[in-house]
Amino acid sequence: MEADPREAGPELFPHAPPQLLERLLQSFADTVGVPPEITDTVGRLTGVPARTFAEWARDHAGDFGARA
Repeated sequence: MEADPREAGPELFPHAPPQLLERLLQSFADTVGVPPEITDTVGRLTGVPARTFAEWARDHAGDFGARA
C-alpha cells in the first residue's frame, strides 16, 4: 500500500523543516523509475570491488544471530 508523501513525510522525518521536507520528498519522487548510476568508485578507493547488499548480508548473517 502506497502512502501519500505529504502524510508519511512528517512522520518519517519529524525534525526536517517543512520546506526541506517538501524538497527531499520531491527528490525521492524524481528518482522513481530512474536506473541508478553505477560507478567503480568503491573499487578505486578501497582496492576491493563493491558488493551488493545481498552479498554483504549473506557474508554477515552470523553477526546478527541470537546470542546464547
